[in-house]
Amino acid sequence: AACARCEDVASAGIDEAAASTLPVWLREAALVVHRGAPLKDPTRDEKMRAYEEAQSVAAAVRTNASLPAAPAKGDPERLRVVSFNVHFMRDSFGKDNKARVASAVRAIDAD
Repeated sequence: AACARCEDVASAGIDEAAASTLPVWLREAALVVHRGAPLKDPTRDEKMRAYEEAQSVAAAVRTNASLPAAPAKGDPERLRVVSFNVHFMRDSFGKDNKARVASAVRAIDAD
């Protein structure tokens, strides 16, 4: 606990080893909540960066490498599932987004 951030983690009662496995934005959120400050939702870019960081952690790389390859498209063993939160088919500005949702689902190529 030589750095201020480490002391913050310790004083918040957050296990340092567990915290180090979390995306940066989630670690920061835990500290913000601990301090009682308003929580800022991370931007999409921040979330994507955190996801990419998480995928490069040695444990994730080993786990991902151990997964079997996905069956080829058309193979009866292949099933691609998608979950999509559509929020009443409205975007964050309340505008209809059915066409954009349909386009995104088609692009994902789910079964």
